[in-house]
Order: sequence, then C-alpha cells, then structure tokens
Amino acid sequence: MTGQRGLTLIELLVALGIFAAISAAMVGTMDLATGAKERTETVAEQLKGVERMRGILRADLQQIVVRPVREPDFAAPVPVILGGLDAQTVFPEGEEGEVVHLAFVTNGWSNPGYREPRASLQRVIYLSRGGRLIRRTRPYLDALRETPSRDQILLSGAEDIAFSFPGATLGTWVPDWSESGSTIQLKAVRVRTVLPELGAIDHQFWVGGG
Repeated sequence: MTGQRGLTLIELLVALGIFAAISAAMVGTMDLATGAKERTETVAEQLKGVERMRGILRADLQQIVVRPVREPDFAAPVPVILGGLDAQTVFPEGEEGEVVHLAFVTNGWSNPGYREPRASLQRVIYLSRGGRLIRRTRPYLDALRETPSRDQILLSGAEDIAFSFPGATLGTWVPDWSESGSTIQLKAVRVRTVLPELGAIDHQFWVGGG
C-alpha cells in the first residue's frame, strides 16, 4: 500500500497566501460595488434636489408681480424686487450663516373659495444656510416682527450657492439687484450651485414666463 504524503509547511503557506489574495480581491470588489451604489444614490438624490429647485424657482419667477411690501423697521414699502446685498440690507437678521439672495412677490398661491383670510399673493424669499437653499414664505405680505413664516428646503449639501442678475453689458451678470416701479424690469436670474457629485452648474431662469 502506497503511503499518502501530507502538505509541507511551504506548500501550506503558499496555499494560505493564494487564499488571502483571492479573499482580498473579493473584498475589494465588494467595496467597489458598494461604493458605486452609494455614489449612484447620492448623485440621484442631488439631481432630484436640483430638479425640485429648478421647478419651484421657475414657477415663482414666472408669476412674479409688482407689489411693494412693507417690512419690519421700514416706514415705506421696500422695492418690489431685491437681490444680493440690497436684499440682505432689508433682511439682515436670521440664523447664523443665513444669506438672503432674492425677495419678491408672486401670484398663484391657491386659496380655493377664499377660505383662508389671505390673498393669492405671497411674499417669497430665497436664502441659503448651511449648504441648503431655502424658500421662505409668509401668509401676509406686509409683515410685523411676529408675522410667522414657513421654510421649505429646496436643495441640500451644496458647497456653494450664488444668485446673479443681468448686468448693464449684454452677457454680463452682477450679484445685486434692486427694482421699483410699475413694471418688472428684471428679465432673468442665474443661480450657480456647486454640489459634491455634480460640480458647478449654472441655471438660468426667465422672469415673467418669457
């Protein structure tokens, strides 16, 4: 009867090394697959936020109206459209890190049968805080300090959010805007968002449905 030969120490070490290499490769593949899945989910979530922001901002700007508004601490109505530093002058207070980008009045706030004691007009303020783009509204246009407001988060996780407006020279954009009068002179608004997975994107919106 022929005797059976066992594994030598060297052969055992080689086998263990091969097994370890295969295991490491499998773990690496699984990590890559998991990371790719998580990144895809993150990109999808950021795209969803961008589309939500675009749809709501577009609808607001298409229904913008001329309506001077009284704000707390201002005796006279403020300009009908405020953007950039001019908006931040009227709305200087807020939570730490809060930056107001744009303020105006929009039509189309549904009130079927006039059941609520308010008009269909709505004060809308766009601001950012902590990487979030927020749409702030209130039920009454002419505000007191105690007038309540409602915040809707449109976009989260942004590394930067910037609003700009048409400059005096065609094709240029400026960071501030202030407008009074009986007609809307503002023709467009540009919003730049910088998101971790999507990078920098410029969104341009026409005012008044143009």
